[in-house]
Amino acid sequence: MAAFSTLLHFTKNKQARAVATYTFANFFSKGISFLLLFYFTKVLTQADLGMLSLYSNGILFLMPFISLGILQSINTDFFKLDKQTFKRFFTTVSVLPICIALIAMACLYVCKATLIYKYHLPIFCIILLPIIAVLNFTNEQLTILIRNNNLPVHYVYINIGRLCIEIGIAVILISGYTYGWLGRVIGIVLAYLTIAMYALYYFKKNNYLFGKFSLKFIQPELVYGIPIIALQMGVFCLSASSVYFIEHFTTQMATVGIYSVAATFASIINVFCIALLQYFQPKIYSLLSQKNSNSKALTTHFMYYSIAMLTCTCIVIMAVPFVYHYLLPTAYKPGLSYYYFICMGQFFWAITYFLLSFLLYHKKKKQILFISVMAIICSITCNFIGASLYGAYGTAVAASISYGIILLLSILILRKQLTHLLHQNKVALI
Repeated sequence: MAAFSTLLHFTKNKQARAVATYTFANFFSKGISFLLLFYFTKVLTQADLGMLSLYSNGILFLMPFISLGILQSINTDFFKLDKQTFKRFFTTVSVLPICIALIAMACLYVCKATLIYKYHLPIFCIILLPIIAVLNFTNEQLTILIRNNNLPVHYVYINIGRLCIEIGIAVILISGYTYGWLGRVIGIVLAYLTIAMYALYYFKKNNYLFGKFSLKFIQPELVYGIPIIALQMGVFCLSASSVYFIEHFTTQMATVGIYSVAATFASIINVFCIALLQYFQPKIYSLLSQKNSNSKALTTHFMYYSIAMLTCTCIVIMAVPFVYHYLLPTAYKPGLSYYYFICMGQFFWAITYFLLSFLLYHKKKKQILFISVMAIICSITCNFIGASLYGAYGTAVAASISYGIILLLSILILRKQLTHLLHQNKVALI
């Protein structure tokens, strides 16, 4: 009866339901993707998965330049600006990614010979990279506004709808028409395109689009974009650059595929992190926007978040080895030796990501830029040393070391704010 009463109380709590809904949406969409990973390991070769990993990371590489700091600004300025000012801001900054994508397409076309020789990519895939990045950017805009408007059910529909389109088309093209890894890419493009079309409808309906174009928003975004680009490049180097080092030093696309499968399983931790932040981050920004921010609430949010992330990490570390032993083809089992180190790095990043919310909200450009540059330097240095000496295993170890260093740097930079919160809540600092 006690357990039933606790469950009943949870379902009646609006905040708990919101957390549960965001978590369900992220885990359902990612859960289906993880289940389909078993399908892809059967119908695609390890080299195909390696090529798909390199291509997906190419999109991640372009995203910082396409999005600048616009997504972060939309997330914070939604709470700072009045509706009409936000409409003008949103309309103005939404033009920038399209302009940058056109420039990126021209640059990629110029470099097409090198890319075709190195990675054997079709020309249309090269040109598609900036287009996919813009569609991804629009999807992120939609997700942010839905989340900030506190519409968790709407969030579920968008995520699951996109997933169904993406996976459905991929399965048809791979199994029905033997498109190989290209079928997966086409599924991603069509899914993002569909949601982007709905996003435009949503923006218009909620009066976010077609405000007066104002140049005064451009210059601050370009200035703010410099540290944000650096931050996103830092994230890219930490999370995605390893596959390029593996490909370069081992020259084996199959090894890249094995490593990418291990990284995919470890990313369950990141999925849980993002699911929690869908709820916690707007709360943090809302608290910080108040003249006298509630330090007790901020500390409580951080405590609950940290405990949840630690629990999730432990569960994932213990559960996935069974999947490797019983469900994956034997060829992928070497990836298990990489997996534990990647998980450790993902946990370090989850805590760092929460702490960075304070810097992002207050737009602390110098601190963000410093952390970003250090992330790039640490990641490239550690990956180079690790991959050159120990191959894929070395890059996995490098990932955990790099993430750990960035977490320590974030704590040092925010030590005054963290000490202040601890002091106000009378928590002993051990």
